[in-house]
Amino acid sequence: MRMPAARALPVLCLAMVWAAWLACSPLVLACSCVQISTTQAQEQADVVFTGGVSAIDPDLAVPDVLQVTLGVSNGWKNTAPGLTLRVTTAANGATCGFPFQLGETYLVFAKRAQADQLPQQLYVSLCSGTKTLSEATAQDFEDLGTPMLAFTQNPTSETFFGRLTITPADQHCAHDDECAVVMDVCSECSCGAPVNRSHQARYTQALQKGCRDYTGGACDFFCPTPYAHCLSGRCALSATSAP
Repeated sequence: MRMPAARALPVLCLAMVWAAWLACSPLVLACSCVQISTTQAQEQADVVFTGGVSAIDPDLAVPDVLQVTLGVSNGWKNTAPGLTLRVTTAANGATCGFPFQLGETYLVFAKRAQADQLPQQLYVSLCSGTKTLSEATAQDFEDLGTPMLAFTQNPTSETFFGRLTITPADQHCAHDDECAVVMDVCSECSCGAPVNRSHQARYTQALQKGCRDYTGGACDFFCPTPYAHCLSGRCALSATSAP
């Protein structure tokens, strides 16, 4: 049946618009980023760190996505030195994929995947603020602040779980009054850890910063009041106070 002229014109115009969109689709789909400061990038990210790329592999579950493995050298948010993290990114820049290179070191701002995706999946985009270490400036690191102390992940948790690792050198002592107790996990599932009193404030601040975005569980259990003593030159915990 022949279409009336009055209806044919709008359909023809729609077809022309659709054809023009297809012809220009590479431009429409090109990645466009709004420039953000290092402070904004840190606030928007779930994990912030510097790390070197040890592997880049295609994501077998999702087409046109890469899995990038990095060794953490410094951590500012939800990670710490010594950990290995895997992030995803789109395979090309047109879809805002970040151009990671094997062997290169980066300042990385990664976001956690949405709730309907893998719970610990991290992704990095061209717009995240991520850059090579050589591109990062002294001002970038000043804006980031002091890196975290040694935090680790609980391998059985579905969310990031902070635990302070007390450096042995920070537990040296000569007398009992040089020792103090600091909380060492975000969940409070601990009676604390012994540390030399001169380092107590630094560890307390590090835990507060590391647990800022903690979303895991908490413990409800009785913990006897821990006391810190100096035993054989190192601070240690006991359930009794000094005589």
